[in-house]
Amino acid sequence: MSDAFLSAANFDVLSSLFGGDTGGEGVYYVLRVDNNNIKLAKSNANLYASQFVSVETSTTVVDNIIEDSISAGKQLESQKLYREISDPINNDLVIETKPGTTGVLINGVEILNYKSNDLIHYGRLEEVEVISPGFGFD
Repeated sequence: MSDAFLSAANFDVLSSLFGGDTGGEGVYYVLRVDNNNIKLAKSNANLYASQFVSVETSTTVVDNIIEDSISAGKQLESQKLYREISDPINNDLVIETKPGTTGVLINGVEILNYKSNDLIHYGRLEEVEVISPGFGFD
């Protein structure tokens, strides 16, 4: 995948830069070209097909916002939790690590361990049954 980084996240673009037929404000997929440049696509399929939105003429961008669509319009707040953290017990017992949190840093940030409840199924795919084909997809 060369030097480019394909973002797995969508970004809300609040901008008057893309107007008319190029899409305007909305959700875009981002390709990071280098440390200072990005390209925007209207869908994940367009991102992989290198079909990016563009501006017709040379334009200076002012007062535009690009933000992660998951956190768009939300305020970062504390969880308002109180946790009592006891001293560790070292009794030389081997205990299995279960998926989830392993501990808490001194500043209250939870540490998630390397195990997950996610499952990966592998093997031969015998049949695919399309029950709702739909239409108008990229």
